[in-house]
Amino acid sequence: MQTIHFQVEDNLYDEMIKKGINIQDELKLAFNKILYNKESYLSSQNFQDDKAYFQNALEEIESGKVRLVPFDDGFDELDAFIDNVK
Repeated sequence: MQTIHFQVEDNLYDEMIKKGINIQDELKLAFNKILYNKESYLSSQNFQDDKAYFQNALEEIESGKVRLVPFDDGFDELDAFIDNVK
């Protein structure tokens, strides 16, 4: 077993104690959730849906169906759109 040293602001620590939060147990749960949810996400339907969405978006960009706009130009186009809506 390993030990982790964790620093937290005094006011946050005081609030956790007031609310009866067991910090050690909560951190263990959080670490387990991070580890196992990541693995389960990779085998989930959500991952497959996200993968298909981004693959489709990439194909649309590569085919020219969708055009990418440089960041600054995007704001210019957005401003022009908003001006036309008013």
